Amino acid sequence: MRFVNLSLFIFFLILIFFNFNSFGQDLLGESIRKIGDKKTSVYMDKGIFHKAGPKKPGNLKAIRHSYSPKQGMERIVFDFAEAESPRIYGHFSTQQKKISLDLFNTDLAQSIASFGSSHFVEGVNFLSVSKDSLSVELHLRPQVTMDVFSLSSPGRLVIDLRSSH
Repeated sequence: MRFVNLSLFIFFLILIFFNFNSFGQDLLGESIRKIGDKKTSVYMDKGIFHKAGPKKPGNLKAIRHSYSPKQGMERIVFDFAEAESPRIYGHFSTQQKKISLDLFNTDLAQSIASFGSSHFVEGVNFLSVSKDSLSVELHLRPQVTMDVFSLSSPGRLVIDLRSSH
């Protein structure tokens, strides 16, 4: 009887281990891109992107967007109160239809305007994981590619989205 209980326990441990690993992200297979200070028009369909920014506290003032039917592109702009955008880590997944951003040392403004309706973005979520980081999730419609860059004076993070077909 003791052998059967031990076998069941080991079986459940193995089952749990493989089940949780199937939900994880394979970040080793992802391309890694540094966020530049000008538009590259090199669109990616998945990957990690990052920017080294100042290590002082910042404030996200607004998120705005505009769609250009002529170019088939939507521009999402994160406006910061400071002259430079903060340190940023991001992950883009077409499989999960999501862009995840970590904005380090950044707070959300007291009053941020509604994002409104968007051509490629279904929703925006803000998560305050810790006092040192603000996480933002952009939930996307299927088959979208993106380009990302930053601007300064004032600090802005710009994400250009377009259809992948």
